[in-house]
Amino acid sequence: MTTGTLDDRSLAAMRVGMASILLWDLATRGGRLVEHYTDQGALPRSLVSMDGGFSIHMWSGSPAFQAGLFVLAALTAAALLIGWRTRAATIVSWLLLVSLHDRNPLILFAADDLLRCLLFWGIFLPWGRRWSLDARRTAPSAPHEVHGPGVWAYLFQISFVYAFTLLLKSDPMWHTDLTAVYYPLVNDQMARPLARSVLAHPALIQPMTAAVVLIWAAVTPLVLSPWRTATCRTFIAVLVMASHFSLNLFIRMDFYPALSSIAMLGLLPAGIWERRGRSAPRQDLRADGLRPRWEAALITVLLSYAFLTNCASLGIPVWMPRPLEAAGRLLHFRQNWGMFAPSSRRPDGWLVFAGELQDGRKVDLFRHGAPLRWNKPSNVAALYETQRMRRYFIRAMADPRLFGEYLRFRCQRWNESPALGGRLKTIDAFFFRETDFIERPSQVESLHLGRFVCSEDQRAARTFRTPATAQSARDGRDPRDR
Repeated sequence: MTTGTLDDRSLAAMRVGMASILLWDLATRGGRLVEHYTDQGALPRSLVSMDGGFSIHMWSGSPAFQAGLFVLAALTAAALLIGWRTRAATIVSWLLLVSLHDRNPLILFAADDLLRCLLFWGIFLPWGRRWSLDARRTAPSAPHEVHGPGVWAYLFQISFVYAFTLLLKSDPMWHTDLTAVYYPLVNDQMARPLARSVLAHPALIQPMTAAVVLIWAAVTPLVLSPWRTATCRTFIAVLVMASHFSLNLFIRMDFYPALSSIAMLGLLPAGIWERRGRSAPRQDLRADGLRPRWEAALITVLLSYAFLTNCASLGIPVWMPRPLEAAGRLLHFRQNWGMFAPSSRRPDGWLVFAGELQDGRKVDLFRHGAPLRWNKPSNVAALYETQRMRRYFIRAMADPRLFGEYLRFRCQRWNESPALGGRLKTIDAFFFRETDFIERPSQVESLHLGRFVCSEDQRAARTFRTPATAQSARDGRDPRDR
């Protein structure tokens, strides 16, 4: 195995994994289809800025239209899974994914960017040549080795993710203090119950941080190693998979660990698929042929654009022609792998949506209409359901329009459900921000994000007031006194 080659069986395994992730992602998003993708939901099309992108999902705000696009995406992902007209299924799946991401950018995180990039490069890889319906056209004696521009694009993309995320981790907690792992473990919005076992042994924090840094640093040289390529790639693929799933035992990262592991499958050499003791026949590297020139040129241009945007994320001045910048935005190819960077500290705390009913009763809409309580929930992460929802609220809280629209949606949903009992009059939104530092007691401050007044006619003008203190100052009053 040489540096610029891959095994088509490994690519087939990656294809099956990617299609499975697409189907799982559609299923989880579908549970909030009305809320996140329709004009009746929390983000109507009037509040979405396309910023040079495109979205078929923006053509209509009706639930039926959005459901139809979800079904179409599921069908194309299923075609990709079984390898039926694989390249066409990959192209359509990628187009629908970009469209979906542009419809609601508030709920995106790093896993979405990685999924989109890998799916795009899959267009230029023969990952339907094995273990697929399309494989019926492949001769049994055809060589398993694959080479060409698409292979290099995939290898460099994997390298970009880990090299630049490491370079972006500039805070001393990553390379001097080695305390970066502590903050996700203590963050109640992200930590799993098992995180307490690590926090009970503080001596583990520095070795765990150092291990993460060393593994990330090893990815690029081992993926691109010209020496003992098969061994190096197998070693780093297994190591990255193990590290991601190990971290996922302690930190909620949704499907990012699974996706990162699936991305590593393409690196596995032929020896993984050959019977033990049986050597693979010598293969002709020219058998795969060269890609068309236009394809090689397109890959080179887009790979260069990805590299330049990654450099820009480091603060390096970068110039590129306007047409290239416009094309990169249209294809959603601007990259920034700033996961847990530059610092691993993330906003922590819990939300309270204090709803007042017309009969005077108080309920917490963030806890599904439970009696109003101000104390910290026993399981903060469970309130957010997914890390996608956590990111949504972090971003929405920074924009009064978006947050007001979300509260409008919650008010409308409550008043349209007679089983909940009583009409909702107002919602006061609070965020109890919790700050943690190593070897210091945590501090909590309450922020009144604003008040939403529910109207009898939900289509009428609504009122959402954001206090000046909500964004920066400590709110000294007990929220129960409001």
